Amino acid sequence: MKIRNVFKGMLLCCVTFFLVLFCNAQTANDSIVKIGGLSDDQVVMEKANIGVYFQFVHKVKKNKEDLVLTDTLLLVTGNTQSIFLDPYYRENQQKAIRDRRVRSRKATRVNFEHKNLSEIAGLLNDKSDYQEESNGDPIQIYKNRPDKTVSSVYNTFVENYRSTQIIPEFQNWKMLLGNDTIFGYLCRKAEVTYSGRNYIAWFTLDIPINDGPWKFNGLPGLILKVEDKDKFFLYEAIGLQQYKENVLIVQDIKDYDECDLKRFNTFTDKEKSQFMVNFYSDGVLYMTNNRYSWEPYPMEILK
Repeated sequence: MKIRNVFKGMLLCCVTFFLVLFCNAQTANDSIVKIGGLSDDQVVMEKANIGVYFQFVHKVKKNKEDLVLTDTLLLVTGNTQSIFLDPYYRENQQKAIRDRRVRSRKATRVNFEHKNLSEIAGLLNDKSDYQEESNGDPIQIYKNRPDKTVSSVYNTFVENYRSTQIIPEFQNWKMLLGNDTIFGYLCRKAEVTYSGRNYIAWFTLDIPINDGPWKFNGLPGLILKVEDKDKFFLYEAIGLQQYKENVLIVQDIKDYDECDLKRFNTFTDKEKSQFMVNFYSDGVLYMTNNRYSWEPYPMEILK
């Protein structure tokens, strides 16, 4: 397999940092990439071979207009399994927890009684020291290539949801004429229709792994770029590394609420539409939720 190590400078430092972070962080998240020993409530899914960073560009609706947001997501794949996740989520979550603890020590008490900022917005003023905690995307996507399953996982300290699919559409890609070079690799072109959207993907035979970003799979090479025809969503590879260390795809053992995809998306869309905020008022530290000012377009249009 022809793999090119293209991380240099800051990007290489980021990769090393996150691998160490995943090793040490003790969070409520289900899926982690880890070097070293395991705790009693974790199980190794597979040794990882390759990590691919993707830039995810997606449109959202705000006041009847479209805004463009950009995230960085990570695909870690082994011989038969993979995980796709936000590599910054755990770092952001741990930092938010530490910041909350520091801020709570300065307060006479901490108030968790209000569900939304709208209930106590009148307490905000110039001295409130308002802070937001936008930790990123908490959802992880597992793929098991031999049994063709794709599992979406949402895991918190309180609630653990999982939806497992077999997606036959990804076994029915249509090959198209035309080549392109993505991230230095010659790529072929293919299209597929999944859950109400039409996608064009570019995959390389130089990396013969049946995998790609998000839930995409089913082609004879690694998908390095995929975009829907309406141009709402774009994943494109921006970094790739072959792991030489003993990097493991690890899963926490949880009592999951197994659910269908519609229920999973309804729950996670609601959770992802809000974020935690905290501020001081008269010595009290208030912690509650606020809603984003925009609304995302759904990748899966479910009936």
